[in-house]
Amino acid sequence: MVVVHEKLRVKFLEHQVMKDFHEDCGALFPCNWSRYVFSPDELDSILTRSLKFYNGPNPDKRKLAWLTYIDLVGHMVLAREIVNRRALLGFCILNNLLFDWEDDLCSLETMDELIDEINDIVLDFFSEKFQHQVYSSWVNCAYCYFINRRFEIKEKVCNSSEEMFHFFRLSDGGIAAYLIALISVYDDRDLLHIVAQEYTLNLLMKPFMYVNDVFSFNKEITEEELANQLMILLAGTNLSLDQILKKMLVEITHNIDSLKLLFPEFYGVFIFWLRGNLEWSYVCSRYHKKE
Repeated sequence: MVVVHEKLRVKFLEHQVMKDFHEDCGALFPCNWSRYVFSPDELDSILTRSLKFYNGPNPDKRKLAWLTYIDLVGHMVLAREIVNRRALLGFCILNNLLFDWEDDLCSLETMDELIDEINDIVLDFFSEKFQHQVYSSWVNCAYCYFINRRFEIKEKVCNSSEEMFHFFRLSDGGIAAYLIALISVYDDRDLLHIVAQEYTLNLLMKPFMYVNDVFSFNKEITEEELANQLMILLAGTNLSLDQILKKMLVEITHNIDSLKLLFPEFYGVFIFWLRGNLEWSYVCSRYHKKE
């Protein structure tokens, strides 16, 4: 059934293409951006706790992967003052847990075990007033991975309509869980309730997804990954690569303009998140193998 890769007219993005896309997106996400650097003690706490659920052949190599995921949090978190540093650690641990579960490197074999682990992390690291939202969003994310694997949802939607793929990515990308955990670090209930709305998540999702999918394109081609918007458009339309990238930039612009109209007081936070994700995606070792 997998036909996406067979239809692709472009199977590699040159560095200049990614450089130009990075510059174009950077102009759309202007802000005084800076990256949070975790202290050695914070990193040790995150990595030590993450080892509890790891069940792979090379823990030292996996720690390098975890550090990459932790660095994404560092690229986004300074949009607001950090109020709860313990929640910041818990956020990184939850992220590592779900990556390990998705990559079949997790010692937790059943969904019940995974849910219990999520609950333990939430109770241990997050303040009581955020625990319900963090727990429910990460459990939902875990079930998305589980259902996708059991029923081969990704393969089906990637060979279906672009609209179906869009709805799949809204949940599969884990954006709701990720941002809710991030907001708990700021201790901001108003921002939490705004971001938890489906229309807000829809507006945020495309700028995140398009950036990730452009810079992860070469990696995911090599690994025969399906869930990539650039691949879907290259396989399912007659548009050229340049036309598709311009289309993505137009849609990103529309969505961030809509966010500014709806929530002007939080627009700076949204732009910082998007800029952090952009900068991480452009350089991270997860997407770009060093020569």
